Amino acid sequence: MNKPFATGIVKLKCIHDPREMLIAIDPGPQESAFIVMKRKEKEIFSFGKVHNVDMLQLLRIHNKHDLIIEMIKSYGMPVGDEVFMTCLWIGRFIQAHAIEDNGHEILVGRKTVSLFICNSPRAKDANVRTALIDIYGKPGTSKHPGPTFGITGDVWSALAVAHYAIETNSFLGNLDDAENSLSSSR
Repeated sequence: MNKPFATGIVKLKCIHDPREMLIAIDPGPQESAFIVMKRKEKEIFSFGKVHNVDMLQLLRIHNKHDLIIEMIKSYGMPVGDEVFMTCLWIGRFIQAHAIEDNGHEILVGRKTVSLFICNSPRAKDANVRTALIDIYGKPGTSKHPGPTFGITGDVWSALAVAHYAIETNSFLGNLDDAENSLSSSR
């Protein structure tokens, strides 16, 4: 069963080999959704949505795990302050995680993830969610929880980003041309 944020991610360091785990984030201007997955088993280990200050602290602690973040991309439309604040937080997350140069950080755009999962860059969140349920299993009920039980809202986007990273072996250098591996620039 999936573990809640408070007990799941805090115990990562002492329970698992850091190379086995992946942290994926769907960032926001105040709160960010995350998911922690075991790579080989493609198993959801922990997930949640937390205030960005708490996310910074966790990334400093769990900096040996690879990190993939959904990046803001420009599509020519005007944007507001929330988008710029989210960009600032993405930079702070990368900085917090990169302190000891152990894990790797990758940025991936939403359209790249949608194209990979749904074969369409125009796929909506509902289409991505449906595809992820087909891959990982139905949420189920509280009496009979499924593998995705408890995942809501932005956490589905974090799961999509994690799925993309695992399936494309992003941390082994097999990135699409449009994506950014920040590890090689350190």
